Amino acid sequence: MRYHLTEELRNQFENIEDPYDLWIKLKSIYSMELWQKAMDEWKLIIFQDFESMEKYHPALMKIAYSLELCGEVAKGFTTYNDLLSYLFAIKQRKQKIKDTIRRFEKLQKRYIEQ
Repeated sequence: MRYHLTEELRNQFENIEDPYDLWIKLKSIYSMELWQKAMDEWKLIIFQDFESMEKYHPALMKIAYSLELCGEVAKGFTTYNDLLSYLFAIKQRKQKIKDTIRRFEKLQKRYIEQ
């Protein structure tokens, strides 16, 4: 495990022999920073920012994994099916809004033409 550490960290923790103890020390130092970054990403991730579900899902899983490393459970949808159902309902609502706007614009054009 020491092989993956920077020279500065190797020197700082050279007296720790047990890899588990080293892991605990490193985790206590860096987990708060990782947690804060993951929480910020979790709050800002929006499905509409991605072109497809295939790109959204890995980004979501990366954030969830970062939170798990810090001992935090990512709260949200319990199953993939719940998420897809929710996203589909949002898509339908947006389509209804677009249709309503389109109908209103047509009526507005007819009214102006008269």
